[in-house]
Amino acid sequence: METHKASKACDVWTWDITYLKGPIKGQHYYLYMILDMYSRKIVGWEVWEEESALHASDLIKRAYMDENHAE
Repeated sequence: METHKASKACDVWTWDITYLKGPIKGQHYYLYMILDMYSRKIVGWEVWEEESALHASDLIKRAYMDENHAE
């Protein structure tokens, strides 16, 4: 079942937060990544020590501006 379909670049973006192990036992990071579904281009990414809605929101805003979608 398809829920989203992109017919050109920048139609649909998807994003994820992935848990990354750090260099020291017990240490970890979070990779925030935004991907264009059509082109598979990574349009934004950052690594943080904590998971936060503010980090996600800021990344999405920057990716939008960087991809020339600013109003």
